[in-house]
Amino acid sequence: MHTKYLIMTGLFTATAVLMVGCHPERISLWKRHCESCHDGKTTFKSRTVMSKEQLIAKYETIEQLLKACEISPSCMNILKHNKKLLKQVGKEIGLKEDIK
Repeated sequence: MHTKYLIMTGLFTATAVLMVGCHPERISLWKRHCESCHDGKTTFKSRTVMSKEQLIAKYETIEQLLKACEISPSCMNILKHNKKLLKQVGKEIGLKEDIK
């Protein structure tokens, strides 16, 4: 009986240590959906897709980015129809929010 108690205590302790010590890294929307194409090297219809730095230089605010994405190609459909996600991407790359 005592051995069973020790084994169970050991299993619960190991489980607790693993749960506390293992936190998956959060991957940003930019890294997950945008970075691979917006690297300044990728081409689409014979044009180079803007890099993150070029986007930041061209669009001062998140609202400007949202307007530009409305006419973006279908490869951006996963984000361009969801303003909340696009706003999050804008924040992640450092664009300012519009003050209304």
